Amino acid sequence: MKNKKAEILMENVVFILVAVAFFAMMFLFINLKSNSVYSIEEVNAKKIALIIDAAESDTKIIVDVNEVFSKNKLLGANPIVIDSENNFVRVKMSEKSGYNYGFYNKKAVSSEFTEQEGRKYLILIIG
Repeated sequence: MKNKKAEILMENVVFILVAVAFFAMMFLFINLKSNSVYSIEEVNAKKIALIIDAAESDTKIIVDVNEVFSKNKLLGANPIVIDSENNFVRVKMSEKSGYNYGFYNKKAVSSEFTEQEGRKYLILIIG
């Protein structure tokens, strides 16, 4: 009878340790993904592409992209590229990452960057 109780206790301890380890790894994974450049790249590429899709002809739109430039790890390189010939927006903030997102607007899109009060802005000009 004493052996049976020790066996049940040991099984429960092992189960609790495995469960704690699993939830710790899940928490770590979610924390790393939510704070990484991957999510910033994805959000900004989609945001810019959806703005381009919704824009009318002869429109000038200003988009705040300060977060992209403040966390950019590619020194000297432009992290945001808009290819209006192939209809996609690329946001690349590090050597190991990068996110492309397509848009459907067939109008010519040109872009330029400006800085006001220490913040970076992207100016989109839809032709």
